[in-house]
Amino acid sequence: MSVNLTSGMLFNIAPSAKTGLIDELAFYMNVHLPNYKINTFNRVTNFLAQAAHESDGFRVMEEYASGSAYEGRQDLGNVFKGDGVRYKGRGIFQLTGRANYKDIGKRLSVPLEQEPKLASSAKFAVPIACEFWVSRNLNLLADKNDLIGITKRI
Repeated sequence: MSVNLTSGMLFNIAPSAKTGLIDELAFYMNVHLPNYKINTFNRVTNFLAQAAHESDGFRVMEEYASGSAYEGRQDLGNVFKGDGVRYKGRGIFQLTGRANYKDIGKRLSVPLEQEPKLASSAKFAVPIACEFWVSRNLNLLADKNDLIGITKRI
């Protein structure tokens, strides 16, 4: 099944979304979701629910907090001074922590660890979220419509 999301559909989910951002997100979702088999009703709607929640209704691509709360978090791979702020949540799933930036960047062949702000652009935020989604086997939970299970993994 192909995915054919429109800006209007995303606005129905998140009426306060930023217009320019929502246009870009719809475009990149149509490009990338099918490649990750996020292509059934349950998979797409669960993906969109998580993305809308994490991005504050498709309004932000970088978390509001400074990221200092993540400083020294070994579980996130933040081992150097300044990593918390440098690798704070970005994108539609709010990718967080040096280890996640490194892992997802490697999977996509994008230098996220070296250039973490790339994760804030729709061009990279959508494939990052897709890669994160499949790396956590979230299609299986989406098939069961297990919103709580998906939320816990994200």
